[in-house]
Amino acid sequence: MSSFLYYVINTCTVTSASDEKSRQYIKKVRRKNPGATVVVTGCYAEADAETLEKMEGVDYVITKTEEARRDTCESTKRSQNE
Repeated sequence: MSSFLYYVINTCTVTSASDEKSRQYIKKVRRKNPGATVVVTGCYAEADAETLEKMEGVDYVITKTEEARRDTCESTKRSQNE
């Protein structure tokens, strides 16, 4: 596994096994790259953001609500600079 500053992990939650695989991968990334920033998004983040936010090794959880808020802020900032 290469070493990066940021990891964005797109999760799935089709089954409980996929949830577990997502958690295992997050732990693996953190273990191999303790100084990296870990961002989790995707279906599992939508379905159980609270669990992921409490999980050791997760720095940020981005849900659709968070994405929409970010897009609104960026749009407002652009229009103010024009």
